[in-house]
Amino acid sequence: VYLGKKEIDAMQKCKCISFQSTGYNEVDLDYAAQKGIPVTSILDYCTQETAENAIAMMLCLQRSTLGYNKLIQEDHVWNVKAILHQQRVEGQVMGIVGLGRIGRHVAKIAGKGLGMKILAYDPFLDPAKIEADGAIPTDLDTMLSQSDIVSIHLPVIPATKATVNKDWFSKMKKSAILVNTARAYVVDQRDLIEALENGEIGGAAIDVYWIEPVPVNHPLLKMRNVVCTPHMAGLTTDVDGWSGKMMGDEVIAYLKGEPRKYLWKLKR
Repeated sequence: VYLGKKEIDAMQKCKCISFQSTGYNEVDLDYAAQKGIPVTSILDYCTQETAENAIAMMLCLQRSTLGYNKLIQEDHVWNVKAILHQQRVEGQVMGIVGLGRIGRHVAKIAGKGLGMKILAYDPFLDPAKIEADGAIPTDLDTMLSQSDIVSIHLPVIPATKATVNKDWFSKMKKSAILVNTARAYVVDQRDLIEALENGEIGGAAIDVYWIEPVPVNHPLLKMRNVVCTPHMAGLTTDVDGWSGKMMGDEVIAYLKGEPRKYLWKLKR
């Protein structure tokens, strides 16, 4: 549900908008600011979950986990010599686009846990801060050309919409993998499909889609070099418990006139 001008006007007694999500893209922030309605989200509720999922999807592709699973479960073939796409991830280069909360967690797991080299592209962060998180600050072209895996952690704003496009893919290694657990609209859908079909990149791990549920005839669902999950990167069996509490805490803080942790700052 999107809360635009019409929906906000219909909520005549609304004093505060609180979302049980990590973003603010479900509301017209400018109009909410115009109406003087504070908007909060719960940015931290699934940081670790999403980071773990990005790593898990990357590993599935690099070690062909799903391909081997199909051989045994569907084809009933036990073939230890069937060497599919098998890559050792230790020593590989992971490029992270957007070193925010989730990006930093991905960098920590991949760098310290898996022994990967981490390149980070985030023009809004102090390079010293990037280095403190165990990553190497770099420009976009260097990150794209040197990375074996490119993991996207960008919000959807006008400046990022469809920014991951054919220009990006042309600069990536032909063996490189794109991981997107952020938002679908930062990636140009047609350009991604063409890059995969034409072998411009090696594969993709996708958790978010341009239409959800994803259409059953979508090309990504038929590709062996693509891992798809149904927009569940931030979910675990117990995440709803604390996410609901976090959202409730924001509302209670508003009612008590106390500072809110996840308040979107109104533009005046």
